[in-house]
Amino acid sequence: MTKLPSIVSKIAPDLRAFLDRVREILAAPVSNLADAVISTAKLIDKAVTTAKLADKAVITEKLADGAATADKVGELPASKVTSGTFDVARIPDLAASKITSSTFDAARIPSLDASKITTGTFALALLPQVCDLIVSGTDSGEAVGASYNDMVFVTTTGVTSSTKVLIVGVVTGYAARPSGTAGFGLLARLRRGTSTALVTDQYVAYSAGGYSGNLTSGGSRVIVYVETISSSQTYYLDMMYSGAATSGGCTDAALFVFRLR
Repeated sequence: MTKLPSIVSKIAPDLRAFLDRVREILAAPVSNLADAVISTAKLIDKAVTTAKLADKAVITEKLADGAATADKVGELPASKVTSGTFDVARIPDLAASKITSSTFDAARIPSLDASKITTGTFALALLPQVCDLIVSGTDSGEAVGASYNDMVFVTTTGVTSSTKVLIVGVVTGYAARPSGTAGFGLLARLRRGTSTALVTDQYVAYSAGGYSGNLTSGGSRVIVYVETISSSQTYYLDMMYSGAATSGGCTDAALFVFRLR
């Protein structure tokens, strides 16, 4: 029987050459391998896993769908976005506290509840018109009697449906009494039609003293009333003197009817 050392010594040169060749193959760069020379089945786990790929080794065209789709793209810091335009759906809500300069376009300002305005003064030009004048009338220099008589009256026109109106009467007048008599005054009232008193017995002037000699007392009054009407109406502003007065007069009287919006 041939001894083992003798056999080893005979094949040693060939074995050494074989091992050297294996080392050369293992040390060779991948670029020296022809395409498709090594199949996946020859890999240890029979798959080309991510761990076996070098950084940036796969180009987009080699991906299964030929594109770097959204699910393949990692998180991108905002500092990387330096040009282009975002779709509105991509812009998150922004807290108002982040807006500290520049000016909003009027279309970007939402409606504001009136309860939020608690200070400051509106310019007159910014206030909406709340009423329209329907009719007005004036008179002056009329004598006033001991019972109500009209100083001025007006009739509304163009009212055919439910309409809220504001009636404003303004009077200035005087009353007089002789010496030694009790108090006296001058009254005004607002009425609709021939008999409906809306506001009555409003003092325009009044005096309660027991003065000697003749006394005249004068003053003015504004009377306001709001109601809803459905047809044209006639309004009267009446005056009379009262108490110990023996005479009186209307210096000026004016009556206005407004349609409220």
